[in-house]
Amino acid sequence: MSKIVIKITPKVVNYKETEIHGCLFRCYKSGKVERQLMTTNQHGKKGDFRRCDNNKPRYDKRSDRYEIQISVNGKRYYLLHRIIYFAFNPTFDFYNPKIQIDHINRDSLDNRISNLREATHGENQRNTKAHKNNKLGLKNIRDRETRWVVQIMKDGQKVVDRCFPKDLYTLDDVILFRDDKLLEYHGEFANIE
Repeated sequence: MSKIVIKITPKVVNYKETEIHGCLFRCYKSGKVERQLMTTNQHGKKGDFRRCDNNKPRYDKRSDRYEIQISVNGKRYYLLHRIIYFAFNPTFDFYNPKIQIDHINRDSLDNRISNLREATHGENQRNTKAHKNNKLGLKNIRDRETRWVVQIMKDGQKVVDRCFPKDLYTLDDVILFRDDKLLEYHGEFANIE
């Protein structure tokens, strides 16, 4: 007689559900978000889930980035990445505007949970890219006529302010110095492009 072996594999759930102001959201690790429709059927069951992360991204001039906003009950708007982060981290203080969510790869439309982390305003600013008007395209380095200038800020204070004469140092030397100091002062939020 032969033995029959039955393997039961548990169903893997790759989403979390969270409720914000009476709206139920289903957030996936991939960054996809669905909202439960508030209508009920004849059996008293809540409505189906529909995608709501495919809203058109809105350009925010102040922060020079795109973001997706979700309306809750037609009154309040919340940033999509805050909803996703809250679903997977229920201890996160969702309603505290002083706690921000940082996109690790600096792509504000990449809302995968693996790309999001909690940050203070200062930490979030450290992980930004170079401004559009930056002529070199390198963060924290300025090109003056006869010298390179490296300036690094932390918590509103200038922690590095050093000049390198162009006849003694190449741009590569200055970049290596800058990278070393960024890692020293900014740690995991250092943006070395």
